[in-house]
Amino acid sequence: MHYTFVSTKPQASLLASLLLASSVSLLTAQTVSTTPVGYRTDTIPAGNIPYAPSFVHADTFNGQISSLSEAGGLTTVTFTESTLTATALDEGTFYPAYYLEVTETGAYEGYSFDIISNTASTVTVSGLLSSGFGLSSSQTLAGTESVAIRKHMTVGDIFSDATSALTAYSDTVKFFNDDNTITLLYWDGTMWTPDFSANHTNKPIYPGEGFLTSFAGSVSLTTNGHVKTTKTKVPVKAGLVNLVGSLAPSDTTVDGLNAVSALVPYSDSVRVVSQDGNFTTQKTYYTDGSQMTTNFTGNDGSDVIQGHNSALFSAGSNTYITLPAAFTP
Repeated sequence: MHYTFVSTKPQASLLASLLLASSVSLLTAQTVSTTPVGYRTDTIPAGNIPYAPSFVHADTFNGQISSLSEAGGLTTVTFTESTLTATALDEGTFYPAYYLEVTETGAYEGYSFDIISNTASTVTVSGLLSSGFGLSSSQTLAGTESVAIRKHMTVGDIFSDATSALTAYSDTVKFFNDDNTITLLYWDGTMWTPDFSANHTNKPIYPGEGFLTSFAGSVSLTTNGHVKTTKTKVPVKAGLVNLVGSLAPSDTTVDGLNAVSALVPYSDSVRVVSQDGNFTTQKTYYTDGSQMTTNFTGNDGSDVIQGHNSALFSAGSNTYITLPAAFTP
């Protein structure tokens, strides 16, 4: 496994922390930016392997919200700026292509919403941002809440350089959706498809979302993109399969998933499974309200989780995991 940060704003603290890990190098780009970019190379073994991307796409738009308008389960978000190209962010045939994320520091940071359509100064997103999530002008949202718009990371993006290693009509990726459905996609040699007819290569992979690979042989791949510098909220649904990844380009820890405050003590759990293809449980972690533990006596939060691994969350009620920023500029 190799992972490299390419930072246009290198810092001594970042360099020191990266040099503590093996197989890490830090390069400096020539242009000015505040968002680190990088890549990592992984080998996914044959069998059933939980996987999660480590990067996101670059911001397409950054701005502030001036108003919200809800109707029919959708919210139209108006920005203080008028810099968008009308219809450029519209959803595709099967999936949304872009999403809006709250990046302002505070209680709403990390919530993201699929974009349905857009004008020059507005986007219409799925979900009720005000009545459903509490975002409103009375709570200092309007005119001050910063948001970003990004293109979704897709299945095609993740496996773009690994297509020659995939086995057609055998290799699959499986997504466990929050409406209790499963999306199973096959590689047919040219595209990812659920039925060997429709092209679902643009299936989004949401920030922090994991999925299950089932490959006939090992597949090596290199992924790249921007390292997330803000928090990420990942939904965990009661009674469902929830695979959550850390979004960390390097290895992380159980504590790095930030589950203590989100889970019900002594009941909800985080299960880390093997990376040998057998999907066997390595350890199951619970919170006692202050720490993650496997036996309710010791603190096991420092146990390492590989950066591309995703953990299985089980919860008795709907909640959100708030992943910390993968990198703080």
